[in-house]
Amino acid sequence: AFEPGHTCSPSLTTTMPGPDAPPGAPAPKQKKASFVVSVVCGGVAGSAAKTVTAPLERLRILRQVGAGGPPLDALRAVLEREGPAGLWAGNLANLARIFPARGIAFSTNDAVRSRFEVRTTAGGFAAGASAGLAATALTYPLDMIRGRQAGRVQTATTAKKPNFARALVAVWRTEGVAALYRGSAPTLIGSMPFEGIRFGVVEALSQRRRKKSRAESPPTAVVPPPQRRRSWTKAVDGGIAGAVAGVLTFPNDTIRRIMQTGDRGIGYFECAADILRTHGWRRFYFGLGPNLVRAVPSAAIQFGVFDWLKTRASTW
Repeated sequence: AFEPGHTCSPSLTTTMPGPDAPPGAPAPKQKKASFVVSVVCGGVAGSAAKTVTAPLERLRILRQVGAGGPPLDALRAVLEREGPAGLWAGNLANLARIFPARGIAFSTNDAVRSRFEVRTTAGGFAAGASAGLAATALTYPLDMIRGRQAGRVQTATTAKKPNFARALVAVWRTEGVAALYRGSAPTLIGSMPFEGIRFGVVEALSQRRRKKSRAESPPTAVVPPPQRRRSWTKAVDGGIAGAVAGVLTFPNDTIRRIMQTGDRGIGYFECAADILRTHGWRRFYFGLGPNLVRAVPSAAIQFGVFDWLKTRASTW
């Protein structure tokens, strides 16, 4: 039986009427979404979210690594030295990373939820943590290059930034393969709670909505909410989850970015201690404002678009 407000998962089979079906017509059955479909839907959703929020992401990274000053000053510097296109610097590398990363994350989350029949907040956290770990481990070198490109403002005296492929090869040749995984420890550490919190909060909100719906609906009501309303609800849940995860994991993300853009290789705890000793605890939260302005709509777009695409794909 369908549970109102239930999240989309590979094992979900519902009977939703098509958009052009006449009133009272039998609803077509949705097919089970495959792992590949989940990867593609997750990749498209993640790419759309990252492209829309790329300028805010650029300002956040500049603020985190201390390369651009306050957000408005950083914005002015980028526009003067690199033009409007500079706000999307590193976005191509970001999309090369985000498509497989979000595809792997969403599909792994769905696969774990389906395999273990996850229906609890703790289960949602565990599934999300597994998804974050898998996605990060497979795509980290792409994230490192993107962080380097977005964390520096081009000036008249600096050489033009190389494209993504050339930057990747240059790091490999001049610094070695290990450099491609610089900062990977905090990234891997942070990916599990970050994705765990996001998916866990979404699951908690869905659980709460399902309980409320069951309490308010008659026992025989089995008709799911319209797809448009469900996707908007999923987007709202995603935005809330993105805000919670962003605040709780931001200090770890700051350490990661500084390690990625630093000229000398230092360990995670050494970097954290150096930040605390030199700048104080507030330094860990530089860029939190732009991050939240970016993280909330980004997560909302990801979860909303993913839910919409998967539901549409299941009716093809």
